[in-house]
Amino acid sequence: MDRRALPEPSTELPVPVEPRDELERQLVKIWRDVLSTDRVGVRDSFFDLGGHSLLAMRMVARTENALGIVLPLATLFEAPTIEDLAAVIRRGLRPASGRSLVAIQATGSRAPLFVIPGVTGTVLGYHRLARLLGADQPLYGLQSRGLDGSKPLTRIEDIASAYLPEIREIQPTGPYHLAGMCMGGVVAYEIAQQLHAAGEKIAFLGLLETWPPEVASALPLPRATRASVLLGFLAGRLRLHVQTLRRLRGRKRLRHLGRGLELLVDIVARRDGLRDARGEVFLHAVTQANTLAFRRYAPRAYPGSVVLVCAEGRPVVPGADLRLAWVGLALGGHEVYRAPGDNSGLMLAEPHVRSLATQLTACLSRAQTSPSRPG
Repeated sequence: MDRRALPEPSTELPVPVEPRDELERQLVKIWRDVLSTDRVGVRDSFFDLGGHSLLAMRMVARTENALGIVLPLATLFEAPTIEDLAAVIRRGLRPASGRSLVAIQATGSRAPLFVIPGVTGTVLGYHRLARLLGADQPLYGLQSRGLDGSKPLTRIEDIASAYLPEIREIQPTGPYHLAGMCMGGVVAYEIAQQLHAAGEKIAFLGLLETWPPEVASALPLPRATRASVLLGFLAGRLRLHVQTLRRLRGRKRLRHLGRGLELLVDIVARRDGLRDARGEVFLHAVTQANTLAFRRYAPRAYPGSVVLVCAEGRPVVPGADLRLAWVGLALGGHEVYRAPGDNSGLMLAEPHVRSLATQLTACLSRAQTSPSRPG
């Protein structure tokens, strides 16, 4: 075959589907601004367009400002496109306040895998992993209390016990399959402890780039009061504002100052100190509370087995990888795997997440076909 005679492959992207009504037009405008792209169609996925947790919070804030509605972040799993999101808004559906369980992938014949996110408490980072685990693997996330403005929990034991009833709504009895990333691995570990104490079996417990709390226990404990959280957040925003001003010149600097003044006037007029930043303030509060919970936790020996997945690019002292401290606590045995990336966030991002998904798929298959181990 003469390959030179073949036509060049088309590099044209599909034409975005245009909005059909005013609600979809408003959402398209918001997404274009937040995602910094003009190519937004009503059937394009927020995640495929480059969306992530921080951008999702900005999108939610912009939607609240423009439409007067508050969308929980997890709505993006149910409605990842503007077409779907507009339908949710029209129906007026809202998840029950205080719920943690999020159905990332609700269908499939395999035993469900329950995953807990890292210190920020949001489950949006698991969307790529869910796709790669396949349509037959149910995946449920457990996000932190407090992302909706309610009071966050500050003890790992309380977080785990709050998650258990919601886990049992999906799966009343074991054997259970649990995994957690970073600080979420500590929560998964405590959930397994509490399930074991209740007489349940745990078929799989995965700790993904999870450090033992002792590593951070010597550091000063963060203050998690509402006032300290708000002041810390505002100080960070002020630093970012000053840094941006230093980079800008001429008219760009004047426009940035003008937008800041408009926002300040709007805040005063509405008497809403969290204007345009509500989700980020709640996230900051949850991060502070989770950090406090992590540093307070004292892990005890676990009668079952654990699977450790470590970021292979993380710099560690040879022979002193503190992530392996869990080996001495898992009385039922352990397995250790290495995944690409040098931190937990990169392990869940392309292309590294593909290797993580392959490893987890193999581990879950063995766990669901092998005789139950202790725990």
